[in-house]
Amino acid sequence: MDFIHEKGRQLNLEVITDLANYRARESFWAKSFVWASLQNMKPLTWWKGICKNKALSKVAACLLTAPCTSAATDSAGLAT
Repeated sequence: MDFIHEKGRQLNLEVITDLANYRARESFWAKSFVWASLQNMKPLTWWKGICKNKALSKVAACLLTAPCTSAATDSAGLAT
């Protein structure tokens, strides 16, 4: 959670409340269509499409589009 908070801070986003609601499946995340739609699409499409208005989606998109090498994530500031 520290990583998500820090990445959100770097992006000027408040993500902790969104993360708590996501984990508890409350607020927007309590809606059944949100989770049902995940079964029919790629994770990046889900975050950028269905969840695009949520602060947490910006952090998720950064993680899902990060290069797969440790050197690339280190230089991009994504290393934990």
